[in-house]
Amino acid sequence: MEMKTCPKCGYHNQSDALFCNKCGERLNGKEQYKDFTCEKCGAPLTADAYCKLIDCEFCGTINHNPFYEEPEESWQEDAFRTARETMEDITNDVHQSYRRNKKFVTIFPIIVFIMILLINIFIFTRFRFLR
Repeated sequence: MEMKTCPKCGYHNQSDALFCNKCGERLNGKEQYKDFTCEKCGAPLTADAYCKLIDCEFCGTINHNPFYEEPEESWQEDAFRTARETMEDITNDVHQSYRRNKKFVTIFPIIVFIMILLINIFIFTRFRFLR
């Protein structure tokens, strides 16, 4: 059975694993980590293709990772578009509900007033004929 070795911790994982079972590192079948040096102090740094910026442990300089690969798909744009559409849908639902409730709040007191008026007229005419 073929095993995938984690490039970070050396743990042997199953061949179909996408992430290391020990440290959680992404397993992609190729050497993931590459070495380069700090732009300011020259200290050795290690980076993968998923980190855009790397902090130097020795001098604290933020270094640009020369191995960073920009994602091909713009998942952020899709996420923002979906969130915006969801918020618009929610806003429209709230406005429609408010309009319906506003109509009810306006019509209900009028109906109650008319019913009270009709009851009073009925009672008044009934007692008037009894005299």
